[in-house]
This record gives sequence, structure tokens and C-alpha cells, in this order.
Amino acid sequence: MLGQELRLACRRIVRAPRFALAVVGTLGIGLGAGATLFGLVDDLLLRPPSGITDPDRVARFVLHEGARGFGQFTSQSLSWVDYEALTRATGALSGAAGWITTRESLGRGPEAHRITITAATGSFFRVLGVDPVLGRVLEDQDDQRGARAVPCVGSYDFWRRELGGGRDALGRTFQVGALSCTLVGVAPAGFTGLQLGAVDLWVPVQAWASATWGDDSELWTTDRSHWLRLAGRLRPGVSPAQAGSQVTAAYRERSFAPRHRDVDNAGR
Repeated sequence: MLGQELRLACRRIVRAPRFALAVVGTLGIGLGAGATLFGLVDDLLLRPPSGITDPDRVARFVLHEGARGFGQFTSQSLSWVDYEALTRATGALSGAAGWITTRESLGRGPEAHRITITAATGSFFRVLGVDPVLGRVLEDQDDQRGARAVPCVGSYDFWRRELGGGRDALGRTFQVGALSCTLVGVAPAGFTGLQLGAVDLWVPVQAWASATWGDDSELWTTDRSHWLRLAGRLRPGVSPAQAGSQVTAAYRERSFAPRHRDVDNAGR
């Protein structure tokens, strides 16, 4: 059965070659997963992510790095200064976004429980072309370092499960980790961003990171702290290879950027 599924997956990869690099990586990691392997490949890589406008124009970027004595390796997580370099690749990208998905406590006291959140830049929903079903999405002005009271966007399931699924949920305020979050919008049903697992809530990344690690953390100024996933929307007429080349050039313009690093497009 697994062999048949793998052969079917390979045929689908041929029909969707832009996903080949990412699919090979998933296969290499998941060979011990048995019957769940095909489901992961199929759901994550071979179907357009739910709710995203023109997903073929959205590219996730990774860092290819060489270390003497250790060969080449690839990192899916990059630094905040890498994100800032990505925003300067304006010839290739119409926008760039960064995010980190983690677990936080919702509420306080005996009724508090853990939920999955994505801390994202204010550009996240705009880059993915996602419109809310209620209210609005996060915007650039929402993403302020040092803020403790912030707007947030709930998933469709979170809105129905935790907040009753009514329009009066907008404006509700609740504690999420160290942040006081006010619901300003609800994402489309099925939307999870650029990942497989479900997300309950999206919060501004600079507020979340400064509340977690401190307002003056070195993570804003060093390229040694890799904690963000990065993606961008390709401009019309720009191929993924061209985008990777231009993003690498923008990355290397930083005076302290090692010359042996390349930023590449890894599909979705």
C-alpha cells in the first residue's frame, strides 16, 4: 500500500515540479512514518494552501550554508535581520513576511489552557493574500516592538470553539501568554498559513518576541539567532530561481553576512 502511495505521489510531483525540492525533503524525513507519509506529502505540498490567493506566487525561503568540516546544510529558520534583508529584495518580491508558530497559555488561573499561536509580521496576511471572514487581519501598524496590548486574528475554529462564533466576539480581550490580545478578525475556515498543523490565533511577532525575550534582546540585531520562517510573494514575471538570486544578493549586501550563504526558494 505504501509503495503504491509513493508511486502516486511521485507522479503528482512530476505534474507539480515546483514542489519537487520540498517534497524530497519531506520524504527523507518521513520514511519511518509508515502510512502517514503520503498524507503529509499530499496535504502539505500537493494541494494549494487553503485561503491563499495565487499560492503559486508565494515562495518560502531557506538558507543554504556551508561549514568547513561539516559540508552543506539547509536551515528553514532565519533571523530577524534576514527578514529585513528579504524586505529589501523589492525587485523580486512585492512583499515579505515572517512568522513563528508556538504554544502559549490562553487565559489565567484554573481555566487556562494551551493553544497554538502563530506570531507573524504585520505583512503576513497581505503577502498571502488572505481576507478575513469577519473583521480585519493584522496590518503593519499592529506589529510594534514592546507592546503588551495587541490586536489578534482568530482561526475559524478558534472563533467558534472559544468565542461562540458570533459577531460580538470582535473586540473581546483575553490573555495569551504575556500579551493582552483583542480580537480584530477571523481567518477563513481551513486557513493555517504555510504549515500543516492547525493554528488557533495570530498575534504580532514583534510584540510577542519582545514579551518573550525582552525588548532589548540581541535577536533584533544578530544573524546568529535563527527563529523565523520567511516567505515572500513573487512579482509577476519573476521566477523562483530569479527570486532566490535577488534575495541572496540583498542578503549579501549586509556588511557582516558570510559570503558562503545562499538564500533559496523551497516552495511552500
